[in-house]
Amino acid sequence: MLLEEFTVPLGPGQATVCEAVREGNDLVLTLRYRSADLVLPPERFVISQAADRQRLCAWAEVRMSAVVAFLAAVQGHLTRTQERERAEERALAAFLSGGKLPPPPPPVAWPAPLPLTAQTSLPPFPVGALPPVLAEMVTAVSTATQTPPDLAGLLALASVAAAVGKTAVVQAREGWVEPLAFWALVALPSGNRKSAVYRELTTPLTTWEHDQALAARETIALAASERRQLEVTLAQAEQAAARAATTERDVLVAARENAARAVARHQTPAPPLLSVADTTPEALAQALLTQGGALAVLAPEGGLFETLAGRYSNGIPNLDLFLCGYSGEDYRRTRGAQTDIIRQATLTLALTVQPDVLRGLAHQPGFRGRGLLARFWYALPASFVGQRQADPPPVPAAVRDAYAARITALLGLRPPVDARAPAPHALTLAPDAAAHLIAWTAEIEGMLGEFEPLGPIADWGMKLAGTTVRVAALLHLVHDGAAGLARPISEPTIARAVTLARWAISHALAAHDAMGQDDRLEGAGYLLRAVERLVARQGSLARVSRRSLYQVSRSRFSSPRALDTPLALLVEHGYLRRFAPPDGAQPGRPSEVYEVNPALASGTSPRA
Repeated sequence: MLLEEFTVPLGPGQATVCEAVREGNDLVLTLRYRSADLVLPPERFVISQAADRQRLCAWAEVRMSAVVAFLAAVQGHLTRTQERERAEERALAAFLSGGKLPPPPPPVAWPAPLPLTAQTSLPPFPVGALPPVLAEMVTAVSTATQTPPDLAGLLALASVAAAVGKTAVVQAREGWVEPLAFWALVALPSGNRKSAVYRELTTPLTTWEHDQALAARETIALAASERRQLEVTLAQAEQAAARAATTERDVLVAARENAARAVARHQTPAPPLLSVADTTPEALAQALLTQGGALAVLAPEGGLFETLAGRYSNGIPNLDLFLCGYSGEDYRRTRGAQTDIIRQATLTLALTVQPDVLRGLAHQPGFRGRGLLARFWYALPASFVGQRQADPPPVPAAVRDAYAARITALLGLRPPVDARAPAPHALTLAPDAAAHLIAWTAEIEGMLGEFEPLGPIADWGMKLAGTTVRVAALLHLVHDGAAGLARPISEPTIARAVTLARWAISHALAAHDAMGQDDRLEGAGYLLRAVERLVARQGSLARVSRRSLYQVSRSRFSSPRALDTPLALLVEHGYLRRFAPPDGAQPGRPSEVYEVNPALASGTSPRA
């Protein structure tokens, strides 16, 4: 088969197909290649053989992915050429027989493709809604680590909440009081430098813990020694009272009781602790008891969900402490004859998980029914992997120092962790801020109907106003510091919190959609991205073969047959449709070819 010269992009240059000849089952191409600094003489390649495809990569100095895209374009051109040749032959036969040519069939219109998931595009994190000291740190950390700002943004809010602890609560109105616990969950694939972001944002917390532990070391050691002495005294008094004669018994029993009271009154302070990572509910409860009821769980991995699902409790979900810690409620723990009460438990969470972990979370017993999943602010940002700078600028020292100074200042406001701790400061709202919050609450209520935007996640939406108030209080304290304890929260601060809340809505919808998603939609989304990549490389793509799709996605799919369900879903949603060539247009074994919706080239299609 001889063709007119056919030129398409190949890597950084262009390849011209001078000749395409079938030799048995092989297709032989004669190519010329030209780039900005390279011109190669014509060369023959048996492109159906793997060795020649590798040789083609070396010849044009391109990757195999570029060669696969190039061959798909050649295949499409060959198919169109065959169709044209047969159409010309039929037209000539009709003319010689005196017949009239039938009108060409009208092109079949493409429907607008339907999104694979409920949420198709997610807004970027509104860094500008943060106070300048947080905004600058989030931007600098995201740039230095080449990670989405969503991760650093939510972790910055969680770090502020961890620093504040039980220093304050916010009273939105009479009877509506919110603790300043904040929960964040970010879904990012492995290799996205999550640990580096955690380290940057939580260093002021760990530094404060270290410094406080050093300062309290002597006090703790002396208190521990005193307690041991009191316990020895009690043991001796108990033995003496047990052996006492009748005449001495009353005196020795009184001494024993006094020793017991001294042990009961004695408090041995625990080393200061702000956050933990992987923990059990029992260990977390003990830590909360020693830290005055305020703590944070900051973990760059999502193993905590396995613990919550019952990893250490025979598969029985263990959620009570976490639910109380979000709501600022008292938590009772009974061990044997002893009952401990954590007053107004305040627990902040910031977790990152693999996107695959999201799938199925909603089906874990109790996770959604008891409101665990409704308490998180979610982020599902697009990974920067594959587009990251090799040598990004580091976080400026001045930005890091300003952030650390602000977090440390908030830590300095924390009350003591013993029974003498005062009640938390009650932050209030300025009148115009309260009016703005009422308007936002009414707007949320209008989105909670069954067929309204928040209808599918009404349990999450019903907590959105409360979380907005919490975020506003955190922004207020970051901005005003100690002075903010005596000032009402302003209307601009509420407005910034509402901006963040609007961003959170889209990500929450996407997260809940992913929680109930199965592997079929995930595979279809991956295949759609493969098609989009082929389209982007070639500028346009009218048709694509199953073979080409498998070549570019074989790292995800084990065999060509594994594409059956994803392809069917892409056809069902209008991204592809099966191409039916005219009779006799494809000699030999037929090739499965799909037409591509032009919306993918125009950029108007919804994303998966």
